[in-house]
Amino acid sequence: MEDPAFIRPDRSRASRWVWLSTVLLLILSVGLVDGRIRAPESPPLATPKQTVVATPQQPVVEPVAETPVSASVPDKAEIATDGQPAPVVHADARYMRQVRKTHHLYQPIIHRVAERYNVEPAMVKAIIMAESGYDPRAVSHRGARGLMQIMPRTARSLGVPSSFDPEHNITAGVHYFRQLLDTVAQDPALALAAYNAGPNKVRQYNGVPPYKATRRYIKKVMAYYLCYRAISRQGGSFTDQG
Repeated sequence: MEDPAFIRPDRSRASRWVWLSTVLLLILSVGLVDGRIRAPESPPLATPKQTVVATPQQPVVEPVAETPVSASVPDKAEIATDGQPAPVVHADARYMRQVRKTHHLYQPIIHRVAERYNVEPAMVKAIIMAESGYDPRAVSHRGARGLMQIMPRTARSLGVPSSFDPEHNITAGVHYFRQLLDTVAQDPALALAAYNAGPNKVRQYNGVPPYKATRRYIKKVMAYYLCYRAISRQGGSFTDQG
């Protein structure tokens, strides 16, 4: 025989549970709806800060005025010395006084030989003045002889009969200087360096050798050259300004 509690359930209790369930559902529904309506405003999302990489400010380069290149003037000359600062040679009164006393010496020979080998007479005179001071009997401690101080080996290679003969010596010296201009460099300063220190030294250093004596020699010859050139342009007469 079945339990009468299962056959006849308590209808009042069941309806009470249904009513409670309905009330709970309504409360939950109202709470959800109210939460959706009155949901607190979320703070605005902070936009990520952009990292600004500070680029170094480019330095302002002001235009530098170009240094004017001085025109060639008769009282100074620049010597090219293989990328080093070019010394400026001035033809001052100290050199001019010596040049005035010698500019007429051996002039016919110098002009004739200079024309033959296409070398400026003023350059020939300057080399003679720097080498021997116009002393045809000068002999250096190394054995160089005559006006242009020709070494005996150079004299033999050039077929010079006598290094103490002015014409022979000048001919050999100008001939040798012309060879240096043609084989070492067209730059007179480099040819003078080769005349003083030897062509092998100029090739070794690819320019004027770093010898104080050679650099002084070049400056001295160029200073004399400017003086002799100035006198020749004045027709052989030049007033001593010192």
